[in-house]
Amino acid sequence: MESETPKRKSMWEISNEYWERTVDAENYPQDEDLIDALKESENELIEKAANYVKLIHFHEAELSKLEKEVKRLDGLKTHHKSVIESRKKSLLNAVTVFGDIKTTFFRISARESKKIVVDDPEKVPPWFKTTPLPSIDKAKIKEAMKSGEEVEGCRIETSDYIVIK
Repeated sequence: MESETPKRKSMWEISNEYWERTVDAENYPQDEDLIDALKESENELIEKAANYVKLIHFHEAELSKLEKEVKRLDGLKTHHKSVIESRKKSLLNAVTVFGDIKTTFFRISARESKKIVVDDPEKVPPWFKTTPLPSIDKAKIKEAMKSGEEVEGCRIETSDYIVIK
């Protein structure tokens, strides 16, 4: 017949058992079995607490490693974004000076892009603001401005971006 491994008690169960045995030991100070059970509960509590501390230290160390890795990855992300933006600016300058560039695999050209810039959100009329959090509906403003309406506190800014096909 196989022996079953005893169920591990939680810190709460051990603490509860220890507290109950402490109360019993105060009521029956002469009971040796009760005193032994109290010592056993105390040892269980100490062991469980020590294991919890070890587990906490382990997870704190893991968390520290993860935070360092996140910082390293954020640095890589920033670096790659910077390289991409730098190369796109260089290509845009080249296309601006020399015109479209055609290679075996790519056609590189410039396109004009217009975006709404809100200089003063307080001056934007309320019908361009959305709820529940007050924010400005730039798409709605762009539509209105394209149709000739002037929206106070806003302007259309033109910029170029690179297109690679």
